[in-house]
Amino acid sequence: MSEETKNTVETKITVDYTTPIKSTTSVQGILTECSNGQYYVITKMMPKRNPWFIRCVPSTSAGKTNVANIKDEVFSLSMGSKGEPDFEIGIVLLEEILNGAEAPKDKMNFYF
Repeated sequence: MSEETKNTVETKITVDYTTPIKSTTSVQGILTECSNGQYYVITKMMPKRNPWFIRCVPSTSAGKTNVANIKDEVFSLSMGSKGEPDFEIGIVLLEEILNGAEAPKDKMNFYF
């Protein structure tokens, strides 16, 4: 491999480690540690009158998030009629987004 080729090889960011997060609600989640040293929480939930959602927000290594700021959300994906999502979908999507893909920002419907 030439020196020029070595310099153009991009390092992909990957999810290196995942662990389940304990929850007292119906929201299920995992904590992910990425190869860039960042932590993210991926959650899946089914809000009332909505399909399943899988979403991701930045986190601390302890799994603490600041969900008050929706602008920090990495992605929010509505699963539509596909049923309950597997966390693998969120892990793959997170890796793609961290490596330059466009992030889905689906919104939940709120009825009063």
